[in-house]
Amino acid sequence: MLASLAACAMAGLGMAAETPFTGIFGGAGGFCLGALHIHAQAVEWNTSYSVCETSNYEVLEEKIWKKKSHLVWLLKNPGEKCRFEIIEAQHVKNQGWNITGYPSREAFEKKGQPGWVDSALPGRQILSCSMVKVD
Repeated sequence: MLASLAACAMAGLGMAAETPFTGIFGGAGGFCLGALHIHAQAVEWNTSYSVCETSNYEVLEEKIWKKKSHLVWLLKNPGEKCRFEIIEAQHVKNQGWNITGYPSREAFEKKGQPGWVDSALPGRQILSCSMVKVD
């Protein structure tokens, strides 16, 4: 009984889910044309800007709610053509999500600091795409 109550309380607080988050997201236009595939143990994100091969990942953040979710994955071996070490997914509305790629953990951690936002330096460039969850 206590375990059930604790599980319900954790779900209400938006804590990490027992089952890994999975999904397929589609993007269109410019640099965002492509698809993001999140599997139980691997992620792949291919766009016209970057090709991230299927890679194992570490979950850095995972808050799952019915209407708003926020997830962050650190890619372990994304391949040479991948421009991102970290992928962040923020649920916006209905099937809409904002997917953002960061070149490094430092870029992710400093994303809101002056000098990092909209920087032209290669180590600070991010890609932010409006995508639709199709599965």
